[in-house]
Amino acid sequence: MSEVQEVKGAMLQRNDTYGIKLRTPLGVVLIEDMEKIISVAKELNIKTLKLTGGQRIILSGLTAEQVEPTKAKLGAFAVTPPHMQACSETCKFRILDGYKLATILEQAIVDRAPLPAKTKFGVSSCPHSCAQGLVRDFGLVGKKNGWSLYMGGNSASKPEIGRAHV
Repeated sequence: MSEVQEVKGAMLQRNDTYGIKLRTPLGVVLIEDMEKIISVAKELNIKTLKLTGGQRIILSGLTAEQVEPTKAKLGAFAVTPPHMQACSETCKFRILDGYKLATILEQAIVDRAPLPAKTKFGVSSCPHSCAQGLVRDFGLVGKKNGWSLYMGGNSASKPEIGRAHV
């Protein structure tokens, strides 16, 4: 087996190549931004982009030497803040504007130092909790009388609704 080096900001893949997880603010990518991502992928001869459950894009198949130049070309997309999920701006069940609040929260998190551990946020515009605010580390759920805060949720193998801090 070949010796593989650890590369900061990249994920080691099974075939000893690396992947970069790209930021897609709240799962939204403008056409011109997607074109830039595709252009960089084509330059690197990457044939496939992986969409994750966390609304991110993974560029994989990079060599260790390609990681830093690729991140430089992609700029802000290569800076991956903690997972932030929000409801659509157009949902007919929306009670409060979760998308707008999540945008503000995500920017505040991006502007700060990295969090000490993997942290997931969900901002759901109504009690249907489509953005999974109930099962995230930190979640907000819109209700008629304002936002309810939930902390400590989990949607992994042992799902658990977070504790309400209303």
